[in-house]
Amino acid sequence: YKRWDQQGSVFLIIVNISDNEWQSREYQVHTNTPHSRWHEAFNSQYVGYGGWAGSGNSDPSFNPSADSTGLLQGINIPKWGLMILKQQVG
Repeated sequence: YKRWDQQGSVFLIIVNISDNEWQSREYQVHTNTPHSRWHEAFNSQYVGYGGWAGSGNSDPSFNPSADSTGLLQGINIPKWGLMILKQQVG
């Protein structure tokens, strides 16, 4: 689901409460924001929180983008995790 802060920033919240996980940047999700770029703001399975390396999309050079239909292309989703992506402006 999506949420907005008081400054108008858009956040995409992904909750995965299963043993399934998507690695190799293979998961796609509709954002309803065509041609948008995103970055990982939070990953509950991040290694710094006791998770594992490579569980998310925290590589600073990786900024997944949505296509012309708003489909976000290729992100990782860890098992048993909460992930928050923030839409980049500009």
